Amino acid sequence: MALRDAAGRWHRFGFDGRDSLSERTAALVSEPGENIRAETGTAVLAALTVLLAALAATGLWRRSPAGFAVFGLLVWAGVYLLVKGPPGIFGLPFAAFGFLLAAAASAGLAGIGADTRLRGPSVIVAVPLTFAAIYLPFLGWSAGWPDDYGTAVVLARVLCLLALVAGAHFAVRDRGGYRRITRGLRARRR
Repeated sequence: MALRDAAGRWHRFGFDGRDSLSERTAALVSEPGENIRAETGTAVLAALTVLLAALAATGLWRRSPAGFAVFGLLVWAGVYLLVKGPPGIFGLPFAAFGFLLAAAASAGLAGIGADTRLRGPSVIVAVPLTFAAIYLPFLGWSAGWPDDYGTAVVLARVLCLLALVAGAHFAVRDRGGYRRITRGLRARRR
């Protein structure tokens, strides 16, 4: 049974075997993770954005600023076409072009980074954390917990912020720690 409350949200109820209704006993409409394609695409794009920022922070940006910007944008655009293009057979040309674009631009980024010792690669730990922070609340929502989409959005935002703080912490630590950075900032003020 489905019931719409005064706020406009829908709730599903099922029988619990004792002739009463309960939200916990409602049968799943779909399998967990089945109807969250857009949210998964957003998680992939956010993680890719964090990866590009991490690569820039590790020193790849300084090697070729224009090349890094162009190839980074092309990688992002290719992955966007791959994960956000139309579903089904109509999305196949978008996915194929996106894959080729992302692969070629990734090769360009690899060429910029060849023979370069990147400083502070531990900042890249924020990439899987960012993906998980966005993906897992929606995966849980698709399984029934949390039961409200808005709660999943808030949870994803909070967890994503925590993942970015963790990445920033690793970036600061790789650059010599908080004391070194604050000393450098004080020296610039003088």
